[in-house]
Amino acid sequence: MNISFLYPQFLWAFTLLSIPIIIHLFNFRKYKELYFPNTLFLKHIKEQSKSANNLKNLLLLFLRLLIFSLLILAFTMPYSKRNEEQKESASALHAFYIDNSFSMNASNENGRLLEEAKKQAAAIVTNLPNSDYFMLTTNDFEGKHRRHLAKKEFLEELEIIEESPSSKKLNEVYIRQQADIAGATGTSLYWLSDFQKNSLAGKPKQIDSSLTLYLLPLVPVIKNNLSVDSCWFESPVRKIASPEEIKIKISNHGDKDLNNIPVKLSINGEQKAFSNFSIKANASLITTLTYSVFKAGTFNASIDIEDHPIIFDNQFYFSYEIREQTKILQIFDKTENPSFFNLFKRDSLLIFEKQSVNQLNYSDLKEQDLIVLDEIEVYSSGLIQEIQKFSAKGGSILIIPSKKAKNGNDLFTALSIDPLMNSDSTSSRVDNINYASDFFQNVFTKQELQANEKMNLPSVYYHYKTNSAYLSGKEILINLINNDPLLLRYKRNASNIFVITAPLDKNSTNFLQHAICVPVLYRMVLTSISSDRLFQTLSSNLQIPLSQKESKGTGQYIVGNGKEEYALNISKAGDQPFLYAGNQIKKAGIYNIFKDKVLVGSTALNYNRSESSMTFVSSDNLKKTFGDEAKNIHIIEQREMKSSASALDALNKKEYWKYFVIAALIVLGVEVAVYRFWK
Repeated sequence: MNISFLYPQFLWAFTLLSIPIIIHLFNFRKYKELYFPNTLFLKHIKEQSKSANNLKNLLLLFLRLLIFSLLILAFTMPYSKRNEEQKESASALHAFYIDNSFSMNASNENGRLLEEAKKQAAAIVTNLPNSDYFMLTTNDFEGKHRRHLAKKEFLEELEIIEESPSSKKLNEVYIRQQADIAGATGTSLYWLSDFQKNSLAGKPKQIDSSLTLYLLPLVPVIKNNLSVDSCWFESPVRKIASPEEIKIKISNHGDKDLNNIPVKLSINGEQKAFSNFSIKANASLITTLTYSVFKAGTFNASIDIEDHPIIFDNQFYFSYEIREQTKILQIFDKTENPSFFNLFKRDSLLIFEKQSVNQLNYSDLKEQDLIVLDEIEVYSSGLIQEIQKFSAKGGSILIIPSKKAKNGNDLFTALSIDPLMNSDSTSSRVDNINYASDFFQNVFTKQELQANEKMNLPSVYYHYKTNSAYLSGKEILINLINNDPLLLRYKRNASNIFVITAPLDKNSTNFLQHAICVPVLYRMVLTSISSDRLFQTLSSNLQIPLSQKESKGTGQYIVGNGKEEYALNISKAGDQPFLYAGNQIKKAGIYNIFKDKVLVGSTALNYNRSESSMTFVSSDNLKKTFGDEAKNIHIIEQREMKSSASALDALNKKEYWKYFVIAALIVLGVEVAVYRFWK
């Protein structure tokens, strides 16, 4: 093993060791003469003491020279080559992974982490032989980076790396590099990253022993970040000229409490709400902004905060629509119930239609927002299948049972809701309304709630019992006095399925003649037009959903944000149409959807918040994660990169200065013991 010195100039300090040697040889100590009458025995004792004292002084001199020698050698930074026994081939392959995720926008004392990673990679490559080949991998996993590059090409590609919204787990990086290496042995892998804790969730189980992996962690000096993580409406219904409450989740990823931080809400380019919040260190909170809109249409919104240097998560986009008209279809059997026509037909905001089940046009179902199944006796398999599809796409359904129902439970089974059981002709009345449900939010005033006991509630003379067992998404909205449900709601993703357990003829209940009927039925309508998905997260497999209306017919679809446009193809997952964007869209924001140059909708796209975390894995934990005994895995700290004559030396050298410092301390302890206890 050949030992080299990083700072050999310190070896000149050995010449200074001649000073204590000279002092020892020319003992300048003066002795005082004492006269004694008989020196026979005194001379013997004096000679014996002088001999022992000379031996002690020589030993102390040796120990002190050894201490200074060890310290001088420590300052020279001795090292040996880690892989000295492995001679590189004439054209070795070096594969670099540069983490260009958003968290690399943080800074250390040398500047932005991404720029520092590029500089260090360039320094390593510059000191490697020109005959070697190189590969570059970033979080974008671009196809052009799968080639083996010459040094000049690699440095050019390295220079143009930019930040990316993509983030990758370490196992994904390793699998990608293994595929790109194509079985080449003796390859060196270099990973330059801040090594966020979440990136190790997919740590490679084992690194191929034929590969050498160098981990070069870059950690920011300031580890603070504030992020807007999500937003949602408490109520599922959006209304005109009614106060809206948007809930916002904000996280503090730093170790300091923050006070009076402003947050604002903008809709269609106009500021609608503003507030301040305070948040504890390493905590999250939910704040609320209130606003109103006064006309129907599409509302493109953003939530903004101010925070540096990580800024990608300071803005959160969402979009929703308040429709000018809502479509309702009543499907009846032999006799229609006129109450729905009388209630809905005169409302200009509603488009109400009715069709007999025997003359039903199935293609019309896709266009509806709410379908009322009015006392149908026999459900055909085709109708059950179409209703099931309608619910799966988010359409809402109101089911009113028939006294002569023959296979109604076939539909209930298809929709995964409770079947109707035995009928009960005992007279009863409504006893309890579930005011805590969001279904009844803002329906009743406080005075009405307090006077609930005195309210004249509907009576029921004939109804069906249902299963009382728990079922996911099930909610009892109205109960009878015997605790049987009269109105149930089943939430199935974006779909609401309402079941009234009593037929609505006058002989079964007076529900339709009661004052409570109107707000309940209108609430079903409003719930059926609840906003679609408010936002999506950018990913490498992005799919932008379309409504049936937007996807009807043929045409060219363009998605754009005013600066960039993407021509996307329409596809279907089952019966749900969507535009497949893949990884084409890179920037967050509001994107309008055009069909044949006509605006048909919009979507809000946000960056993944996984990069918001400011929790990083230390070098010690990296060693434990990848295995302390793994001989082909080396962790190079930034201190080593700074003190090296070249970046390549830092990767290849094994330093010994620590051992010399430890040895000097041990010898110092021995010297102290000799000085104190040798009398």
